[in-house]
Amino acid sequence: SKTTNNPSNMADEEIVDNANINHNGDNQYQFDANNDQDALNGDKTAHHQQAITKQDHEIDVNSNIKSQPSQLNAFESDDDPMHVDFNEDQWIPCIPCIGLTGATIIAAILGIIVGLAIALSPPHTQWVTIEKTVTMNITQSELENETNPNYDIIETKIIDGEFVFYYENTTNVTEEVPYSHLTEAAEAILEFPGKIWVAALKLLVLPLVSMMMIVLPSRVDNIGPIGKIAVPLYLFTSTCAAIQGTCWAWIIQPGNVGQENEDPIVSEAVDASGEELTIADVLFNVVYNAIPPNIVTAMSSLNILGVIVFFLGLGILLRHDNVKKEERNTILNGSNAILRCCMLAIVWVVWFTPIAMFFLISLKIAQTEELITLVAALGMYLLCVAVGHT
Repeated sequence: SKTTNNPSNMADEEIVDNANINHNGDNQYQFDANNDQDALNGDKTAHHQQAITKQDHEIDVNSNIKSQPSQLNAFESDDDPMHVDFNEDQWIPCIPCIGLTGATIIAAILGIIVGLAIALSPPHTQWVTIEKTVTMNITQSELENETNPNYDIIETKIIDGEFVFYYENTTNVTEEVPYSHLTEAAEAILEFPGKIWVAALKLLVLPLVSMMMIVLPSRVDNIGPIGKIAVPLYLFTSTCAAIQGTCWAWIIQPGNVGQENEDPIVSEAVDASGEELTIADVLFNVVYNAIPPNIVTAMSSLNILGVIVFFLGLGILLRHDNVKKEERNTILNGSNAILRCCMLAIVWVVWFTPIAMFFLISLKIAQTEELITLVAALGMYLLCVAVGHT
């Protein structure tokens, strides 16, 4: 049979094909839309997971930061050779309510009471017979009139054409002198604790200052830019404080209480040979003390300025490139070890401060003959300190 192409059938097939194409396009669009929605949901999920991870990380960081200060402080405390664990709030374990400062104040008050009790107890004076040697002179005419001249001539001079003979005359004189309530043995016993305490402090000054000056430049490098600002600021404030204290001391003059010469202008500065010192001499002496010709002599005479300049220069030169790192670290580690030992020794010495204060104050007051002058001088000193701190 023979097939004929019907136009109506062809139109129907074309419509069906177009419908299939449109349906396939709709399916493809729907598929692409579903893919886009899935991708969007995936991105949201990924962002959400990242946000949760970031939040958990921030929580961990914050918890670590909160837990690190104690560790950092512990590290800094262990690394600092100047740090020593010392509880000043408790002097003796059996007396937990009294700290070092309170114990020192109590010991000073007790020392004042004991010293006043010794000094004010009667008798206050006593009569003693002493030998007094007086240089006298006699002329030749007077000597010739003597019936039994017996003089030990020590010098002869010619005055107005006549010989004058000088001799020593020793006589016994009874005088009233202050009575000492302390014997030599008692003074030695009272002096012993305070003298040992002062000697221990002086013993630790030189190694402490020298080792500190060696370590100081490296410590400034460790703290970075803050140290470069803090050190000049510290030097400036210390200089201002020294100038202020000097001005108040010159105005109030607490040291002139009870002195025969209370005019500071009358007493002039003199050197060891007795010659008057000028302002230039004083300034030059500062430089001479800062640069001593022999560091061993400066250390033995406790020339602190020369010791500071020498060991501080040594610590600065350790930072030079010519000094090997191993050598520099060896000196710094040794200096830090000595500095730690000195700080531990200072803690032990400071613990004995109340005991030393008691004996020093009681002995000083007991040996003082004029208590009123001592109290006045102490009052002027406290006035100068109070004015300087205001």
